[in-house]
Amino acid sequence: FCILMALAPEYDRTMGRMLALLQDDYKEKYPSLDLCLKIYTSLEEERSRIRSAMLSGGRLFRLFFQTEPEHAGSQLKLHPRIWQFLHGFEETDQELEGIARLYLPPRKEGQEAIEPEIEKKRLSLARAAWRGGSRNLCFVYGPDGSGRKTLVRQAAAEKNRPVLTFDLRTLYGEKNRFPTMLDSIVRECRIRGAAPCGIHGEALLPKEGDSEETKRQKERIMDGLLRELAQPGEGLFLTSEKRWEGPWLWPETVRTDWEVPFPDQSGQIRLWEKLLSGIPVDGITPQALTVRFSLTPGQMTEALKEA
Repeated sequence: FCILMALAPEYDRTMGRMLALLQDDYKEKYPSLDLCLKIYTSLEEERSRIRSAMLSGGRLFRLFFQTEPEHAGSQLKLHPRIWQFLHGFEETDQELEGIARLYLPPRKEGQEAIEPEIEKKRLSLARAAWRGGSRNLCFVYGPDGSGRKTLVRQAAAEKNRPVLTFDLRTLYGEKNRFPTMLDSIVRECRIRGAAPCGIHGEALLPKEGDSEETKRQKERIMDGLLRELAQPGEGLFLTSEKRWEGPWLWPETVRTDWEVPFPDQSGQIRLWEKLLSGIPVDGITPQALTVRFSLTPGQMTEALKEA
């Protein structure tokens, strides 16, 4: 309701004048929290309960409004990204340019190459990610190009959910901007209904030789990701070239590990057959390509595009 009230003067300038009149201040064209509550309900007890909850701070105002209200008379002005989204701007938040990318659910089977044995994992992965009653992290690891991200997208497609990927190397490298970038990632996931997926998770893996400060920085970033994105019944995915080795310090979050191995020879033949279906090739067989090249599904797809 507060979002709709704050949106009104953006759509119609006369609404801004009306809100200023209601607040007896011609400068106040955006509604205050107090005005929103008065219009929302006539029950003072209900107003007091909502006011206390909203003034206590939290994710709501960080995600949807420009500033958190200091008191009930504070104006509520929409965050620019919310305004853009409600006006039909489909581009991802500019704050996340070069960091995040939105993948819509695949429209049909066969758009991407994935080893058939791995494809069978998508239902199990979807169930693990969206298991109710717990905070869930699905850690998907395997060699570069093996199909980690494709497996995550297919699992999310079982729930008809897009996937928002974000580069953990950049988040780790931009430590000072991490809280702001994390808010932008959470906001984009909420308004898009997207499953969050951190890629290059090896950047956060504990390593032998890490200094105490490096360990604390990695743990702080992981703390933020799990707290904000691994909500009960809502999955968080991390992909990595390496398996997780070392202690797991977040017992309140259920972590499940999913390996996406390099496909064997028969798997590569099946993938080439799938990719070459309907494409005219003279004298080139999946068997010949497999013997000559040893490629991951991602490398096969890129090679075919290049050819």
